[in-house]
Amino acid sequence: MNRISNVIIRGIEKLLLVLTILLVAVTFLQVVCRFVLKIPTSWSEETVRFCFVWIIFLGAAVAVRENTHLMLDMLTSHLPPMAQKILRILVLVIIFVCAAVLLYGGTDYCIRTWDKSMVNMPLPAWCLNISAPLSSILIMWFDLQRLVEELRSGRKGEK
Repeated sequence: MNRISNVIIRGIEKLLLVLTILLVAVTFLQVVCRFVLKIPTSWSEETVRFCFVWIIFLGAAVAVRENTHLMLDMLTSHLPPMAQKILRILVLVIIFVCAAVLLYGGTDYCIRTWDKSMVNMPLPAWCLNISAPLSSILIMWFDLQRLVEELRSGRKGEK
C-alpha cells in the first residue's frame, strides 16, 4: 500500500510542478500582453483557472498524505495521549466523509457537464471537472492509509 502511494504521490508532485510553472508563465504572459502590448488574450484566464483548480484539488490530496493540512493543536496538545489519538481518528473519519461527499457531488457534476466544452480552450469541460472526483478518490485513499496507521499505532504499545 505504501509503495503504491509513493508512486502516486511522486506523479502528483511532478504534475503539480508542471501546473504551477504553467500557471505562473501564463499569468505573466497575460499581464505582458494586456498591459504592455495592449493585446488581451482570451484563453489565458481559463488556462490559469484550469491550472489553479487542479493545483488546489491535488494539493489537498498531498496535504492529507503528508499530514500537512491546517490544524490548530493549541487545545489538543494539552489532552492525554488517548484523547489525542481519538481526536486524530475522528478527524480522519471526518476527512473521509467530506471526500466521499466531494466524490458524489463531483461525479454528478462531471456527468452533467460531460458533453460541454470549455469556452476558450479546445478541451472538453470534463478535463477540468474531473479534478474533484479524482482528487477525492486520492484523498480517501491516503486518508484510509493514515487511518490504518493510526489504528495500528495503539496496538504496538506506542504512547
